[in-house]
Amino acid sequence: MRVGSLVEWQVNGEIEEGYGIVLEVNDIHIVVYWLRIEDETHLSLTEGTVCYPLDGADIENNNLVEVICK
Repeated sequence: MRVGSLVEWQVNGEIEEGYGIVLEVNDIHIVVYWLRIEDETHLSLTEGTVCYPLDGADIENNNLVEVICK
């Protein structure tokens, strides 16, 4: 996963939170800015940013998926 990548959050193949942009990737975590959270359209970068620890359940379960554009 690279900075600037488009990602989606999904469980059992169903998208739940929409799409986000990867802001930071390092050895400890991935930071994602979600473009839509709970149907709100106006979010600040602080409010819309989520940090996923690399040893966290979301990453381990492959819930955070990079979107491959064809």
